[in-house]
Amino acid sequence: MTETSSDDTLLQDQVLIRYGEISLKSPGVRRNLENMLVRHIRFMLKRKGVPFERIWRERGRIFVSTPESTRAAEVVSRVLGVVSTSPVWTIQPPTMEDIKAATRQLVPSLLRTGISFAVRARRTKSHGFTSQDLARQLGATIIKAAEEEGYEVKVDLEEPDLVVYVEVRFKQAHIFTRILKGPEGLPYGSQGTVIGLHSGGIDSPVAQWMMMKRGCHIIPLFLDTDEPGKSTLRRRALKTALALAEWKPLPKPYLLVVPYREILEKFMRTSQPKLTCLLCKRMLYRIATKLAAKEKAVALVTGETLGQVASQTLANLIVLEQATKLPVFRPLIGFDKTETMQLARRIGTYQESAKDVGTCFAVPPTPTIQGRPNELEGVEATLNIDQLVEACLDQLERIPLTS
Repeated sequence: MTETSSDDTLLQDQVLIRYGEISLKSPGVRRNLENMLVRHIRFMLKRKGVPFERIWRERGRIFVSTPESTRAAEVVSRVLGVVSTSPVWTIQPPTMEDIKAATRQLVPSLLRTGISFAVRARRTKSHGFTSQDLARQLGATIIKAAEEEGYEVKVDLEEPDLVVYVEVRFKQAHIFTRILKGPEGLPYGSQGTVIGLHSGGIDSPVAQWMMMKRGCHIIPLFLDTDEPGKSTLRRRALKTALALAEWKPLPKPYLLVVPYREILEKFMRTSQPKLTCLLCKRMLYRIATKLAAKEKAVALVTGETLGQVASQTLANLIVLEQATKLPVFRPLIGFDKTETMQLARRIGTYQESAKDVGTCFAVPPTPTIQGRPNELEGVEATLNIDQLVEACLDQLERIPLTS
């Protein structure tokens, strides 16, 4: 399929962009979110080096004028808040005869003998014809064009091999045959800042992406427990954070890293080694809470799933949450591992997350599945927790996420 046609009336020089939830907002909120989405589309196209002339809004749609509509549609389909994109052929004025002529010119290159097709037509405002009229006439046009080219084709409205879409708007009509699914949701950063507890495993990047999709700006935090002289866990955390950064319309994303191995070893040496995992996570919550104040974040997000490991029983999740006053979001709470893995593949983190980096060295043989607040607080009282948190923050690293 070529980007442009030799006929000046039929150019595949635009991308049609659909959004969904934004359109349900009040006029002022909607306008702000649309403007934010346009800014993010512009940023992502520039980041990927895709040329474009302009971006504009019409009610319920955003359009990009570009000589590389196929590539632009692919880039924009990864912008958070976008429902779908299509590279389109543009017809103006949008009269029935002009649309039929354009279809007659375009369709033969898409046909072959035995193919089935359908026409899906949609129009806004009044154009002197209905969507049904347009679909019927274009169907007849396609059949006639196929006969002239020597093809035998048939209409199949249920499962066609080819769908020709036509969207007639105010001053233009658009023909397209591809719809690229986007992530949907809300524009990135529209709902505030959240600290993401980032291990680099399969779960935590997916949980962060789900909150990104809901409009949160995510600052990932990694607690480094690598052995001295090694960087296996750190490398995985960095690469998965880089994969997530590809979805962020930010010029300078970063990963926060705190050395943590020595503190974890302290937890292993307490009088209650079965509490090590809970002590570790409560400490992580406390560090993240302190950083949230500095980063102007208002919540935490974790990849915890109910019942997946010992520290994620319902009882243990309750005692973990008591270590912070901030809301703790767990978007994977009801997922099974297969669902999370499928999403990790889609967002581009699975390949790195799934690499074997071994199990955590500090997991006790019999971790508790029923943590008790008084028991944990008693052990923590012997450790000077506040001092340990400050010691971690004194060694904080801020690593730029640039590939």
